[in-house]
Amino acid sequence: MQTEIEETPSQLRVDITVALALLIIAKAGRPARPNPEVCFYLGDRYVRLSEYHRVKGRSKKAKRLRAKAEFYFQGSGPWRDPPYAAAMAMPAPKRPTFTAAIGWRPRHGPPDDAA
Repeated sequence: MQTEIEETPSQLRVDITVALALLIIAKAGRPARPNPEVCFYLGDRYVRLSEYHRVKGRSKKAKRLRAKAEFYFQGSGPWRDPPYAAAMAMPAPKRPTFTAAIGWRPRHGPPDDAA
């Protein structure tokens, strides 16, 4: 049985607002397009918000949000699914070393190797 975490509409709106604000800051007045991952993220959020409004019977608003989602999906490239996760290899940790740091009483007199 698979459980799906549903975001509230306010969470989706906040996600969209924050992502768009970060895009504005990143562009800083320069003409630029967001990278494909950002476009996919925004498209996904707009689709989820569109589905919420469609279920609630607000078809006009749902169509408008779906159109925004399609705009961002066009900028995300040919793939529609999230990128695959890659297994990352890490080296095996080294064995811990234990040091017996035992002190001795100080010697009295000059060292043995004095010339």
